[in-house]
Amino acid sequence: MNLRSILSALCLVSSLSLFAGCGGSGSIGEACDGVGSAENCEDNAICHDRDSPDSPGTCRLICNSDTDCPDNGSCEDVEDSDFKGCIPVD
Repeated sequence: MNLRSILSALCLVSSLSLFAGCGGSGSIGEACDGVGSAENCEDNAICHDRDSPDSPGTCRLICNSDTDCPDNGSCEDVEDSDFKGCIPVD
């Protein structure tokens, strides 16, 4: 194997590793598994369930305060996490 082949392989591996850290595919408002985890939700979202720990969660926008939430939503603590998520106001 020559130097050019080795460098090409390293570039390919490096490029693929950039995508490994991306969030899951669950959009905000969609059902998710793993309350307190961001693994199954899109970037900047976390799986949140305020109703029952036995039911699946919902991907919610990560927030720091109510002002970060759309439509006057409420920024609430997410169980099993150090994050907060936006809960829509009914």
